[in-house]
Amino acid sequence: MVKILVVGYLEVDSGKTTLAASLITALRREGFDSVGFKPVGATELWFKPWVLEESRRRRLLVTHDGLILERVSRSLPAHLVNPIGGILAPVDPSRLDWREGFVDILLAQPHRRLAILRVTSCTQAGVASFHVLNQSILSRVTQGVGEAIRDLAVTLNPPPTPTSLGELEAFMDNDAAIIADTCLDKLEDREVVVIESNADIAAPTYKSLESSLVVVVAPSVAAIVDGGRYAKAVNLKAIAGKPWSVRVREVVQLTRARILVELTPKNEPMEGYTQDELKTVIEEVKSIVKA
Repeated sequence: MVKILVVGYLEVDSGKTTLAASLITALRREGFDSVGFKPVGATELWFKPWVLEESRRRRLLVTHDGLILERVSRSLPAHLVNPIGGILAPVDPSRLDWREGFVDILLAQPHRRLAILRVTSCTQAGVASFHVLNQSILSRVTQGVGEAIRDLAVTLNPPPTPTSLGELEAFMDNDAAIIADTCLDKLEDREVVVIESNADIAAPTYKSLESSLVVVVAPSVAAIVDGGRYAKAVNLKAIAGKPWSVRVREVVQLTRARILVELTPKNEPMEGYTQDELKTVIEEVKSIVKA
């Protein structure tokens, strides 16, 4: 299995999903058995409420990016594509007395706005999922948003287990990456796995940092970086050896990007980049696979 890690220079809207999905499609057209993988991801309920309906239909929480990567990966279901997936709830500032500091903290730390989290683990015994409900967020959202969260919760299988914000934070900072890697291991028979990081995290899990090639995406440009050099830079900055404690902008200068690829604006992630636009990246992947 050759791993390609796609990371974003910006915290939001770098274009990771569009590039990752386009690359998977392009590689499949070239004859490679390629699939996508997003170890950790969450969808903003406010901007993509239709994801709630799709989650209710499946009785399993799914995310926007997980669904996009599922579509291009074809045979891989969304809960395996994105083993740690959540729904982020919009905070009602009036519930916090419009206190700027508290609202800013919640906006700057999205995991504090996690309403429901689905965790999928992959072991020799099989694939298993469970859901948890962040009880504290329900007191910080509007009545309508709270009802939408509760309506989703009662349809999920298995039903969500209530948890505290502290327990949720501890899980996301420690066990989440380890569990996600169990599902990455399940893809070892695939020829190329395109791993999409979340936000501007340098690497979402330990094993994602073992990628042969890293593509750093920013609006209008992507930089191709040697995986080994990138891993050394991330490990140099990592807190307690956790690569997800590092932001892409902290390390990208240290990696000496070899190649830059210009990108054009796309209306939707599924519109994607053409084979020709990704030619440089595809050739790099080919050289790694052949080696």
